[in-house]
Amino acid sequence: MAERLSDAKPAAPDISFLNEGPYDQLPWLRDFLSLIAAGSSLRQITETMGLLPYEAGTYLKIANKTFGIDGHRNNARFLLSSTVCDHGLLAPDTDLSHFFPTLPFATRTLETSVDFTSREKELLLLISLGWENKEIAEELGISWQTVKNLNKGLFTKLEVDNRTEVAIMGLADGLVDASELKTVYADQINCLKEDTLTVRRIEVLKLIARGFNNKEIARELNITEQTVKNCIIIIFRELKARNRIEAAMAYLLNNLPGESE
Repeated sequence: MAERLSDAKPAAPDISFLNEGPYDQLPWLRDFLSLIAAGSSLRQITETMGLLPYEAGTYLKIANKTFGIDGHRNNARFLLSSTVCDHGLLAPDTDLSHFFPTLPFATRTLETSVDFTSREKELLLLISLGWENKEIAEELGISWQTVKNLNKGLFTKLEVDNRTEVAIMGLADGLVDASELKTVYADQINCLKEDTLTVRRIEVLKLIARGFNNKEIARELNITEQTVKNCIIIIFRELKARNRIEAAMAYLLNNLPGESE
């Protein structure tokens, strides 16, 4: 039987309530969190752990509550996986070798297979290149409103909330060519290699590359949102990035598995 979640290292959030009342009957919670981090669907988790149909959903609600994650967000599973990995709350044999080292929640199994239209694939590439909606509309010869509608379709299919997360997931799931992106982002990657950013700004950049918004970054790093905004302004300037997507892509492409720093 796996180690109880309450035995995890001190860096984890306060989870003492799991030893109270009905929660002390959940000895498999660490295994459950490990399966979440490994990208398993609730259906797969139910089968793997031999749970009753309702139990996997209950565990997920408890985990979200524990780590202060809004379960209604499309990317709630990603944020939970990231937190679980950061705090070392994984079963020892959890296989995370296929994950981005800086994006442990990125590769996951969707509940159903996802097919993208040729237009959506074009849009996904242009978003990953950091193009704004207006630029995409002009490039594809479509209206700005059509681009917004296509964005919403990608949000649904990729289970994300915004364009930055679209770009992150596109790269993590191999939906865009990393080698092509590295050519486009060569200047930004070189700026990163010059090591001009402070430790704090690298921390902020890392969380941008995980899809965190400013409020989430502030809470994670225990700083104010204004401090986050100030850091982002400097990050953009140092990396010659126009927006969050370009900053996130530069960071992720500079940290691909097997790549030297």
